[in-house]
Amino acid sequence: MKRGLAPPRHLTLAITDHCNLSCRHCWPQCGPNAAAGGLEISSLRATIKNFLRLGISQLCLTGGEPLTHPGWLGLVLFACDQPELRSITLQTNSTLLTEREARELASIEHPGFSIQISLEGAAPASNDFIRGKGSFEAAWEGLTHLIAAGLGASTSVAFTEAQHNFHDIPELVIKLRELGVGGFVSHTLVIAKRARRHGLDMPTVRQYRELLARYHQNKAFRRSYEAIGNVAALEWYKGRDHPDHTPCQCGQQPYIDGHGQMFPCTMLPSPDYAVTGVHGKPAKEVAEAVAAVWTRLGDLMRQRPQRIEECSVCQYVEHCAGGCLGRAKPGADDFMRVEDRCEFRKAVYAWNPAPGEDAL
Repeated sequence: MKRGLAPPRHLTLAITDHCNLSCRHCWPQCGPNAAAGGLEISSLRATIKNFLRLGISQLCLTGGEPLTHPGWLGLVLFACDQPELRSITLQTNSTLLTEREARELASIEHPGFSIQISLEGAAPASNDFIRGKGSFEAAWEGLTHLIAAGLGASTSVAFTEAQHNFHDIPELVIKLRELGVGGFVSHTLVIAKRARRHGLDMPTVRQYRELLARYHQNKAFRRSYEAIGNVAALEWYKGRDHPDHTPCQCGQQPYIDGHGQMFPCTMLPSPDYAVTGVHGKPAKEVAEAVAAVWTRLGDLMRQRPQRIEECSVCQYVEHCAGGCLGRAKPGADDFMRVEDRCEFRKAVYAWNPAPGEDAL
């Protein structure tokens, strides 16, 4: 890659915009009204091959809902046949997954193949508020198909932290571990597009503190979390005495949406940084287009800790280095402002357990 840009390592590839659900927080704003069918499999295969030439070793197939694409399984099998790929992930809401399809996925021998499904709560009320009536039961059924097929260890659950469902985290983590799921990861809601229109809210600082307290007080939650969990609040707290900020991977983890537009990452789907018409372009042309559009991002990432006033005087700046570019943009439409989780981080780093409670 040119002009100091690091080559891509991880590609997130949307194979369709169509989805059987219409989730209230969906960034790409996918749903049943999007064109059915998705992109041509031959075009998707060619794109994967092109990015292998650019150096990727990790691939995530997403949507929309990938299982609405008639060729989804063949594309998964194609990806798993590429020796350069160390990791292949299929992201799905799992509501359409059948027993037969779960068994077919279980026949894949690639050691780096995994499935990530989405749940937004430990029970229908929390989940269905976001994903629609009946979606929890349908997703849970799909999840049990994966477990029955022997894919529990290769399956993880992704959870979006919002104000209405944050309290569900401990119960959900415990239930998933008991079921045999291999991983749980949460991401904080971003107030943009649909989420803003539906009036969704991020968790509160108080809820973050309460989660830390529950981790200390609830041994069942703590054991389950240590086995399968990855929640930002808890990981921030555990690392508060050892600043080890990993530089932002923006640009090294590109995202191609269902229209063939490529963005620096899933967190930064900004038109200002879109590379259009990626499908069908030779690898060299893609690299040149990226260099022309994304060069400024590296400078922005390096400048944020010094140029953002709050960061320049913050005692925790070595932990986050100004935070996520993508999370700054939707919240303020300005890269030189703090990201939307800044107050959460400060509260977590400053929190201490009550006397007599175990320390992390």
